[in-house]
Amino acid sequence: MRAPNCATGPLGVADRSSLQEPASGGWEDIDCTPLRAVSATCFHRSSRRTEAGTSTHSSANTDDMLKNIASTTFLLNSFVIGLGAFGHGTAVRDVHAAIDHFPIDPDMHSMLYVVWYFVSGCMFVFGLTLGWVWLRLRAGDRRAAVAAALIGLLYVGIGIFGLIRREGDPFMAFFVSLGAIDLASLYVLTRD
Repeated sequence: MRAPNCATGPLGVADRSSLQEPASGGWEDIDCTPLRAVSATCFHRSSRRTEAGTSTHSSANTDDMLKNIASTTFLLNSFVIGLGAFGHGTAVRDVHAAIDHFPIDPDMHSMLYVVWYFVSGCMFVFGLTLGWVWLRLRAGDRRAAVAAALIGLLYVGIGIFGLIRREGDPFMAFFVSLGAIDLASLYVLTRD
């Protein structure tokens, strides 16, 4: 007898406590089609055993727990990327201190600040986009995962480029980490 996966908890993973026995007296007549891609695991209500005698309950719980951790990690990573824009924007004072006393062409000087704030804006939009992707994944829409994958790949790529160009600057490893966390948690959230 199988129970439907019809109730979801706060992170989009099945909340089994809200399931009730159907009036017909059994689960076999109920379609067990998952309503959410993120929480696509059906479970055995009574014996929780397969024909081979192994427990499916523990693997379902492990999968649910892993998806909860990945979901939380993905969301926190989104906040770090988005809020990093404010740290990047306020760091412009260090740029002022470093270059203001040099005779730089005024057009180049002003363009440097335009690009600096543009990058800060991109980081903020990336964070918002990842938050939106997280919401879409919770709703079962995997199509939005492409945007998160592109952001993760960009962060890993720029981080690696920065590590090489800046001769192992540990700060650039932070970008690699953010991108890798994004991609790893996205993989867990979108796999079947």
